[in-house]
Amino acid sequence: MLIMLASWADDPGSGPGGAAALLSKLLVIAVVVGILWLLLRPQYRFVIEVRRGQARLRRGRAAAAFLREIEDVFRDQGLDSGSVMALPRGRELVLRFSRQVPESCRQRIRNLHRLHG
Repeated sequence: MLIMLASWADDPGSGPGGAAALLSKLLVIAVVVGILWLLLRPQYRFVIEVRRGQARLRRGRAAAAFLREIEDVFRDQGLDSGSVMALPRGRELVLRFSRQVPESCRQRIRNLHRLHG
């Protein structure tokens, strides 16, 4: 893509009107990149962030009891912050976690999620 931009910029016919043409091409590229980003980004069913021990739902829906359980797990593990996200995979949800959440904590949350389903 950068090679194409360089070839447009080096076009000998690019006078005063050439700058407008280059700008319009850059705008088209920006729109295409934006559309691709929207289409390819993960479509989380829910996002839960824990900050200072408090679980907050940032996107989607989850049971209040599940949020309280996450707070309990974090407190038991001595964690202050982290994130739990759910991605749809077929008919199930796959949980993803931020780096701060250790594997033992992740498995407990997965088990709790199956209970609160």
